[in-house]
Amino acid sequence: MSRKTHGLRHHPLYKTWDSMMQRCNNPKHGSFKNYGKRGVYVSEEFKDCSIFISYLESLPNYSSKKTKRLTIDRIDNSKGYERDNIKWSSRREQMLNTRIRSNNKSGYKGVSYIEKLNKYRCYYYKNGKQEHLGLFDSALEAHNHRNSILNAYSLDLIK
Repeated sequence: MSRKTHGLRHHPLYKTWDSMMQRCNNPKHGSFKNYGKRGVYVSEEFKDCSIFISYLESLPNYSSKKTKRLTIDRIDNSKGYERDNIKWSSRREQMLNTRIRSNNKSGYKGVSYIEKLNKYRCYYYKNGKQEHLGLFDSALEAHNHRNSILNAYSLDLIK
């Protein structure tokens, strides 16, 4: 269905659909390298804006007021935007569902190796600022410590 014929351009979820389509299909989009170039796709049925919006509205946690605080999230980041792989998530859930950065050499999110010290450092982001959690002899120790800290506190505060 053409974007111009569905009559949903002013629907609150239209921008969500359009952004998804752009990052998965438009090589000139700033996020294409993390989506379309990596093979993240939009299923044939969700290329129809009205079907996509109807599906999002049918998901648990949907309400027009909540969508200002929640975003859509792919349950399995190795798959595309398709039925049963999309859910509404808080920033906390989104953070937990991110993949490991391409330059990560430790194998764990929030863990990096400090060559000068011969130690593994663990950290998280709070309000856009990196917070240091400690230095450890192994990546696994750092990872376990980070997880225990993140589980002990409200992750809604961690961004």
